[in-house]
Amino acid sequence: MRFRGFAACALILCFAAHGEEPAELTSAEKEKIAAQIAKLGSEDFDERANAARALRKFDARVEPLLREALEKAADVETTGRLKSLISRYETQGALRRLAAAYNNDPDRMRTESRSNMVNAANLTSPRPEKSPREMQSLMRLAGAIYQRRAKFDTDDTRRQRATMMAQMCDHLAAFAAQKGLPPDVDDKDIRIAAEELAAELVPGEEKK
Repeated sequence: MRFRGFAACALILCFAAHGEEPAELTSAEKEKIAAQIAKLGSEDFDERANAARALRKFDARVEPLLREALEKAADVETTGRLKSLISRYETQGALRRLAAAYNNDPDRMRTESRSNMVNAANLTSPRPEKSPREMQSLMRLAGAIYQRRAKFDTDDTRRQRATMMAQMCDHLAAFAAQKGLPPDVDDKDIRIAAEELAAELVPGEEKK
């Protein structure tokens, strides 16, 4: 598969960001994963949906098993659901790399991505350095981090600024998406992955 090398790097970076080596899946975990993968092609819709949800609960260590199953998949339903699950981990890995490259700083993400968007909208400006997908991903990640700050910061001024910045990033992400995302990129997937990563980068006690 053409994404195999990319996926391996994403998996390593995923755990490196937390300063720990990925532990191998146990035999019991592998059996559970195999059982759920087998259900992805079930004739029963609920069983297929439940299997996909169960597989999403595993961390990135499951990705190699999903790719192995994809190579052997013989039906459209299983193939489609496996591709969707794999895409989720690819998106998470890409966002982790962006976060590390920008030192988890949403202001840098927003400023540099916005500058590229201005160039993209102005035909007389230099060619944008970032692709629409990267600009969109940066804006979604910056917006998610701002949202977390707005939710948990106790300072009213900082909270109001974070809320305003989150709204700005949301609009700019939508603009980037209109500039020509690849057909296999789903804005919803990027947004969800950004929110999950932001929850790790900006921890806080969830409000009741």
